Amino acid sequence: MDVVGSTFFFTMTVQGFRSSPIDSRQDLSGKSLLIVDDNGTNRRILSQQAQFWQMQVEVASSASEALELLALGRHYDIGIVDMQMPGIDGLILAKEIHNVPQYRQLPLILLTPLERLSEEISQQFLAVVNKPIKQSQLYETLVQIMHPEINQSFTPRGNSKGSELTAHNQLAQEHPLRILVAEDNNINQKLIIEILKQIGYQADVVPNGLEVLATLKRQTYDLILMDVQMPEMDGLEATRLIIEQFSPRPRIVAMTANAMRGDAEICLEAGMDDYLGKPIRIPELIRVLRESSSLELRDSIDWEALTFMRESICGGDEDLVKKMVNCFLEEGEKLLQSLECAIVAQDSKMLHYYAHSLKFSAAAFGAKQLTQLCQELETEGGRSNNSEVAPETAIALRTAFTEITACLRKELLDHP
Repeated sequence: MDVVGSTFFFTMTVQGFRSSPIDSRQDLSGKSLLIVDDNGTNRRILSQQAQFWQMQVEVASSASEALELLALGRHYDIGIVDMQMPGIDGLILAKEIHNVPQYRQLPLILLTPLERLSEEISQQFLAVVNKPIKQSQLYETLVQIMHPEINQSFTPRGNSKGSELTAHNQLAQEHPLRILVAEDNNINQKLIIEILKQIGYQADVVPNGLEVLATLKRQTYDLILMDVQMPEMDGLEATRLIIEQFSPRPRIVAMTANAMRGDAEICLEAGMDDYLGKPIRIPELIRVLRESSSLELRDSIDWEALTFMRESICGGDEDLVKKMVNCFLEEGEKLLQSLECAIVAQDSKMLHYYAHSLKFSAAAFGAKQLTQLCQELETEGGRSNNSEVAPETAIALRTAFTEITACLRKELLDHP
């Protein structure tokens, strides 16, 4: 019996997907690769993967064989070297390679099962890929080395003086932060640490979410730059646990290579505060750093008072909020200068008067530290014995006013 089927068609409108700008640069085609590994299976797998990416591959089964190939003067764009080889190991081979003038700048990737690496290894190898080798990790590592324009701030074996980071090299002094980087990829670790270093920040690094939680129990951080996809515990789960276990908690900013629509929403739903795509764009990183603040500063603000002023007094009118903030900052600066003069002159009457005036304004805008200092000065100025006020108090007042100024600008002026 013949079976008669149906032929039909339909039209569906879908959202187009535009690839990330990095995609057009991720071309390894034609790049010359030298693989040095004494394990035949590893050589074959690495060679097949590289050839699939249309790279030109040469292999060597030992350090001696590799040195013989280099003695022929052949050109290589990059090398992959196994650490554990009989006779001459990977580190010694790397030193020999870089001693040859022609190959002094040859970027090398180290293959090793080791988690902790010495400074000597870091000096010879631009990146490390841990065994067992993940194809995606190897590919990402090769691409970032072969296309340093992806991260303009990263230049192998040297700093780029023309980097756009130059304009921000004092940011860490102006805006100090304690930063933790959670990233399992070795080359990505180096990239973000190098970027932060050029801006003036010293960051700590951990390879997974479990290490993030353990580190937070020992050390306080203001900002965590959190990779989303990590082994043992990913960034999303780590974020959920941080929110449950730590209060106050650091600001958490996601880092992920995925550029799919909806990724940002997933990160924010997990409780992350912001989102950075990979490769990291310098202006976006600077924005994230500037919008982050220290836990001490956040803890020094009376958020209930600030919310009351914003919603009850100003009725949620953002224009009125900004006018009130600007008025406080302008008048507060005048009162602070008068207070500083009263401290220098040891004038108890003026001390009492200006401290009382600034205390009232500071309390309305949630400045706990400034309010407390003014309260102490008001009390001191009201005493009849005319006791002296230490000059250091003026410095503490100025610091507290600077902090509340930065906070108000961030929370109420810079953001609608």
